[in-house]
Order: sequence, then C-alpha cells, then structure tokens
Amino acid sequence: MAKVEYDTAAFPFQQIVARDVYGVSELAQLHLAQAERDRWRSDERAGYQANLRLRERMKGLADDCPLYQAYHAFARNVIAAAFGGKIAYANQPKWRVHLAQTCSVSAWHCDAQVTRRSDQLTVWVPFVDVHEGSAMHVETGYGRADFSPIALRYGQALVFDGGYLAHGTLYNHTDISRVSMDLRFACHRGTTASFERLREARPSPLPTWP
Repeated sequence: MAKVEYDTAAFPFQQIVARDVYGVSELAQLHLAQAERDRWRSDERAGYQANLRLRERMKGLADDCPLYQAYHAFARNVIAAAFGGKIAYANQPKWRVHLAQTCSVSAWHCDAQVTRRSDQLTVWVPFVDVHEGSAMHVETGYGRADFSPIALRYGQALVFDGGYLAHGTLYNHTDISRVSMDLRFACHRGTTASFERLREARPSPLPTWP
C-alpha cells in the first residue's frame, strides 16, 4: 500500500461535493442534514438506505460537471504521474457515502471477485479526514484477514492492490460522515516499478472465484 499526496486547492473534491451535490457547509457533518437520522440507531436498514440514496446523487451528475472534471484531472495529473504517465481508468469512479452512526456499506471483498481483472490497482480517495469507523479497513497481507482502518487526511489517497487484498468497512461509530471515491487503473504501456512494488507479494497462483 502507498499513500499519495495531492493538492486540495487544485482538486477541491470536498468543496465541490458539499456545494454542488449536497448543499451543505461541512461535508464531514453530512449526517446532520438528514432528517431521518434519529432512526438509524433503532433501524439499521434506514441508515444503510440513506447511504445508498446519497451515493446515487453523485452517480446522477452530468459527465462535464465540476466533480467529473476534477476526477479526470486527478487521474491524469496525480495517479498517472505517479505510475509512469500512461494509465487506463474508468470514465466514472465508484462513489461512496458512509454516514456517521450507520452500519457497514461494504462487506469484506476483493475487487477481482467482481472485475475479474488482475492488471489493476485501486485508488481510494476520501473527501474528508477519516479514521477508525469512518475509514476503510484493509488486511495487512494477502489472505490474513487482519483488517485495520486506514487513517487518511483530506489531501491523501491510498493506492493498493484492491483486486486481491480484502477490504471493506465496519459500523461508523465516529462523528464523521465519509464521502469518497475509488477508481481502478492499469498501466497503459507495460507496468512500472512503482506499480509492481504494490503487488509483488501476490500469492501464486492467484485466487479465483466462481
């Protein structure tokens, strides 16, 4: 795993999402703007559905909106620059919302279970400072299942072998609501040393799933 730093003034994800998507002043306090938040402690399903509903609002944005412009600039100028200058990545990332005091939104999984791709790495980008329950949890080695939270501040991204390192989330017991994105990428013309270092300990043969 590797942490990548980026300039939040150049890529102001937090401000764009707070202003254009949710109309709040503090993105980390997004849960306070949800009228039904008192139900979450007694109705776990209500919190889960709130997370999904808020995520859909990002998925419905136009391709040329400021958020997508920032996303593509980030992929080209930060991630591609760190991994050889040429990468292939999805036109749209995966958007995530995990409100404070709500249940897990992502069970333990490996991305390759869905993508069937062995040539990709995963980039996780939270738009707020995260720790403990507001963070993503990742196992420290392939197959260890010893999940630990990845604390990041806004302006940091985690690059890791999400295809084969299991990861997910737990109940968010903090007072921080996390809004984030993750993208998967492959090197466009052969892999680089920095890319290979992040997957050099992969098991052989690679696990497969039905």
